[in-house]
Amino acid sequence: MTKRITVIVGWFSSLILLFAAAFWLSKPTFSADMFSLLPKSHSQIAHAEDVFFQQNANRVMFSFAGNNKNKAFDDFQKWLDDNAIKSTFNFPSVNDLAQTFSPFKHALLSETYKQTLSKKTTFEHYYLAQLNQLGNPFVSATLSKDTSLSLAAFIEDNLKQSQLFTLEQGRLTRRLKGVEYRVILANLAPENLGVNKSIDLAGSIIKQINILNKTYPDLSITYSGVLFHTAENAKQAKYEMSLFGGISLLALIAMVFWVFRRLNSILLASFTVLSALIGGAIAMVLLFKTIHLLTLVFAVTLIGIAIDYAFHGMTDLAKKEHEKGYSKGTQSALLLSLITTTLGYCCLLGAPLTLLSQVGVFVIAGLVSAWLFTVLVLPLWQSTLTLSPSSLLMSQKLIKVFLYCNSLKNQYSLRY
Repeated sequence: MTKRITVIVGWFSSLILLFAAAFWLSKPTFSADMFSLLPKSHSQIAHAEDVFFQQNANRVMFSFAGNNKNKAFDDFQKWLDDNAIKSTFNFPSVNDLAQTFSPFKHALLSETYKQTLSKKTTFEHYYLAQLNQLGNPFVSATLSKDTSLSLAAFIEDNLKQSQLFTLEQGRLTRRLKGVEYRVILANLAPENLGVNKSIDLAGSIIKQINILNKTYPDLSITYSGVLFHTAENAKQAKYEMSLFGGISLLALIAMVFWVFRRLNSILLASFTVLSALIGGAIAMVLLFKTIHLLTLVFAVTLIGIAIDYAFHGMTDLAKKEHEKGYSKGTQSALLLSLITTTLGYCCLLGAPLTLLSQVGVFVIAGLVSAWLFTVLVLPLWQSTLTLSPSSLLMSQKLIKVFLYCNSLKNQYSLRY
C-alpha cells in the first residue's frame, strides 16, 4: 500500500513541478477576446487587423438619449471620473484652432465667406451681423487676429461640416435619424483588460447604468466596447466549463462506482482524468503565450476520453486474467486508441483558428499523460480491483441482447 501511495504522490508531484516550471518560463496570459480567434489572412491585412484591434481593445463608448440624457450624462461622467476612467475625446478649443490657422488667415476662405465677397452689400450685411455676435466663440476667439472675420468663418464652417460630433455645453453630441445623443468616449487602463478584471469592471459599469435607468425615466443608455464582449465571453466560458465538465465527470464517476463498487476505483479514474488535464495544461502553456478561455471549454471533452482509458484498464485488471498487468488485447487496444485519437486531433494543429490548434495540443498531450498513467500506475492497484456481481450480470444480459440483434441482422441480410 505504501508503494502505491508513493507512486501516486511522486507522479503528481512531477506533473505539478513541470506545470509550475512551464508556467514560470512562458508566463502565459488568458484571453476571452473573440477578435483574437479570427484567422490570419495576408500578412499586410493581418498586420492592419492587429493594429486596429490593439488600438480599440481598450476603448468604450456610451450614448444617452431621452428627456433626461443631460442629467444622466453628467452623473455617469462623474462616476467615470471617480473610478479613474477618463474621457478621451478632447474636442479642440476654438482658441487652439485660431492660434493654429492664424498665419494662413487670408488664404483660408470658407464657401460662405466667398459668396459674401461677390457683392459689397452682401458682405457688409454679413460682416456687421457677425461683428454683432461677440458671444459667438468663433468671432471672439479670432477677432484680435483677423478683423476681416474670414478666419472665424473658416473654422466655424469646417467644424460644422466635417465633424460627426458637436460640443454642446461641454457634452459631446451626435444627431442621427432625428434623435439627439449625448456621447462619452473613454479609454481603459491596460490593467483593466484582464479576464477577471474585465468581468468586475463590466459588471460595475452595467450596475451603474441600471441605477441611472431607474433614477431617470424616459432614458435610453447604450454601451459598446471590447471590454463588455470579453467579460461576457469569460463568464459564459466559466459557466460552460463548470456545467458540462461537472455533468460529464459526475456521470462517469457514477458509472465507475456502479461497476466496481469501491472507492479506490473512483479515485483511480479521477487521478487518470487529473493527469490528463495537467498534462494538457503543461503542453498548452509551453506552446502558447496567450490561451483563449474557449479552449478550456472545448477541452472538457478530454474528460470523457481520458476516463475511458482508466475504465477499460481497470475492467481488464479486475478480471485477473494476468496476475501482473493487462492482457495483450487490452494493451494493444489502449495503444491503438491513443494513436488513432492522436492522429485525429493532429488535424486541428494546422487549422487557421488558434482556438482549434490549442484544443488539439491540449487533448493530444492530455491523452498521452492519461495513457502513461493507465499503463504505468494502474497495474499497481490490480489486487484491489473487483467487479460487482450486479454489473457482471447486467453485462451478460447486454451481451445476449447484442448477440440476438446481430443474429436478426444476419438473417435479414441472408434474405436479401
